[in-house]
Amino acid sequence: MTVPLSAFSSHRSADQTQLVALVQNPHTIFVYWEIGEDRRKLAEEITGCAWEELSFFLRVHQMGDGGGKGGLETVGVWDIPVHRDANNWYIHALTPGAFYRIHYGVRTERHAFFTLLYSRLLQTPWTSPDAYIPYPGQEGPLVVPPTRYELTRLLSARASETSPKDQQANG
Repeated sequence: MTVPLSAFSSHRSADQTQLVALVQNPHTIFVYWEIGEDRRKLAEEITGCAWEELSFFLRVHQMGDGGGKGGLETVGVWDIPVHRDANNWYIHALTPGAFYRIHYGVRTERHAFFTLLYSRLLQTPWTSPDAYIPYPGQEGPLVVPPTRYELTRLLSARASETSPKDQQANG
């Protein structure tokens, strides 16, 4: 399903270039983008192909500990083909608590990937506080308020539990 960008912004410009990535839950990131005419022309110049002939992809970079160097580096990369006319995508099956950066780009005839836009660094939420692993170089645990997703799951679990008095009265 394609969501019109007008649903996200009332200040849409014909030549605006942007990519926004939003964490939806521990396993999903939603991405939407706009490519301005200047970025289209740049892609055509670099690849030597008309915009209509290019193959478009979202490239997902999973980031991890930089091998003790204090920072993050790419530990996994995969490409998702997207239709030229698409302007948004849900990326599923992600790892809870992992860091990601999403690139939108094209492949040249020689299969080289050319990034047109990329997101800020994102972290999917943990599924439980016990699963928390500190960011490389971070001292002590980071106190993060629960997400709406986590609160909903917690409240649902509590609502489905019954007290011993309720069990005796119903049993």
